[in-house]
Amino acid sequence: SFENLVVNKYGEERVISWRNTVLTGRERRIIGTLSSGEDITEKKQVEEVIKESEERYRTTTETAADAIICMKPPGVIYLWNRKAKEMFGYSADEVIGKDLHILITPGRYREKAYEGVKMFFETGTGPMIDKTIEIEAIRKDGSEFPVELSVSGMNIIGNWHAVGIIRDITERKNAENSIKKQMDELLRFHKATIQREFMVKELKD
Repeated sequence: SFENLVVNKYGEERVISWRNTVLTGRERRIIGTLSSGEDITEKKQVEEVIKESEERYRTTTETAADAIICMKPPGVIYLWNRKAKEMFGYSADEVIGKDLHILITPGRYREKAYEGVKMFFETGTGPMIDKTIEIEAIRKDGSEFPVELSVSGMNIIGNWHAVGIIRDITERKNAENSIKKQMDELLRFHKATIQREFMVKELKD
């Protein structure tokens, strides 16, 4: 079988899929061939649209500034973008088909995480769906770091899939802690200053 491009009587280009069948007679002698053609123009157009859509989706996920992870029942990873690799230290080949929570969720959170996953795959809802929370995650080397996690759900052919967008907020947390430390020092200085003024007043009195 093969495909070729033809022009019909209206000047339209059409893609035809041809199939050749060999006709044999007695003693398997070839007596002719039979060719049948099928117009697959619309099919090819749909394939091109799907291919283009998939390419746009792949480009978008691979160039995203945040980690994008997709999970399907019973809780395994099937999409792991470039930023997820940089953030957690695992390549896509290492995680595809693996349990998400064993890889990146600290042990103290796993029980509740599995309860939430079970509810989500059954109902499409859960305590973390369509919310943004701050939580800790684990890298491949075992170190923990703070992340901002947003989870949404999508139903594909009757099955719920989870899409997680994860942002490393280590720098932001460090900045917040630094500001808090400075504010605490200023507050202590302010209190010490007030106490000193009271002591000076008492001594004067």
